Amino acid sequence: QVRAVGNVSSNHAALGATIRVTTGDTTRIRHVSGGTGQGCQDPQTVHFGLGDAEVVDQIEVRFPGGETVTYAGPLAVDHRMKLYEDGTIFTYGQDSE
Repeated sequence: QVRAVGNVSSNHAALGATIRVTTGDTTRIRHVSGGTGQGCQDPQTVHFGLGDAEVVDQIEVRFPGGETVTYAGPLAVDHRMKLYEDGTIFTYGQDSE
């Protein structure tokens, strides 16, 4: 699971961000949206099903402020990550429990 956080020129929730996760030859894409429908709100954390991948090679986030930030791997799978617009990564999951 990935949560993009705007802390430079984008909104804090990074609504409108596009996140690309690459494992091997496969790239998965998700968009952070504010909500669909009247009175609805989508989660700000997006989930990527990685199948049998053992590591993430790269995550790229295009923030709504126009900045594209690349987080180079290898990055652990089965973790939650906060990816900040300034390039900071905060990971929590299996190893921190």
